[in-house]
Amino acid sequence: MSMEQELLRQIVLWLWSRHRNAASTLSGEVSDLHDLVSTVFPVFDERELEKLLSQKKPPVADFGDRRKVLFLEPITGSRCMVPILSLRYDFSRSIPEVGFRLALFLFDETKGLAALGYRFESPQGEGTHHYYHAQPIRDLDWGHSLPCPAWLPTTQPAFALDAKNALTLLVCLLITLYGLEYVGELRGAPFWAHLQPYVEDKMMWTDRKFQPTYWQVTVPGSTLYYKTWEDARRFRTIMKAAQKARSVDGIPRQRYYAQAAKQRKIH
Repeated sequence: MSMEQELLRQIVLWLWSRHRNAASTLSGEVSDLHDLVSTVFPVFDERELEKLLSQKKPPVADFGDRRKVLFLEPITGSRCMVPILSLRYDFSRSIPEVGFRLALFLFDETKGLAALGYRFESPQGEGTHHYYHAQPIRDLDWGHSLPCPAWLPTTQPAFALDAKNALTLLVCLLITLYGLEYVGELRGAPFWAHLQPYVEDKMMWTDRKFQPTYWQVTVPGSTLYYKTWEDARRFRTIMKAAQKARSVDGIPRQRYYAQAAKQRKIH
């Protein structure tokens, strides 16, 4: 088994475990939604999932063959959603063929079940989709239709993704669902030391220019807090010239967000 396939196995099992822990604490609308989706889509138990993902000869797996899915952690907030995932892969190819089918379930305005679906896929050989991409879907691998509009296009748009392999494709999917902060959860996972080179050496958003820094700026009569993507030396120069700053000191992210909204600035 290649390292890429082994790490994918570990991440998927980790996601299974995180959902199990999250599901036990659900309440209210998201709990009702989760219960409803659970009656429609059979799920893997941990042992069955691990056995499927551990197959080496041939190095292939397809959730559609089992007609089962992986539930992911629900999304809560202003609009609750329950994500489920189907996976197929073939690591025998020179560019491994990998496809994730993601369905996001939510209640519509009548409290009926509705869904949005996307597939996240590796390059598909010659043709218009020979790159890592995501595009809409109306069903899962085995033809199970989703409760979404029949007019929804399924060929275009095909969004180009910041991925170079199966692992970064899955990381793109997780960031799409939970935001960039979810990488912090991955950093705390037991497989991170092996995943880190794939993520931090190959994904564009890990470039330092995409990472903001945080500052405490003391000006006459006030203290302001800034988030900026500016070079540190240039930012200090700007603050001293434009704001007559007496001091410009770097601070942790948490300290910036602990301040009142009116004191937080973005440069």
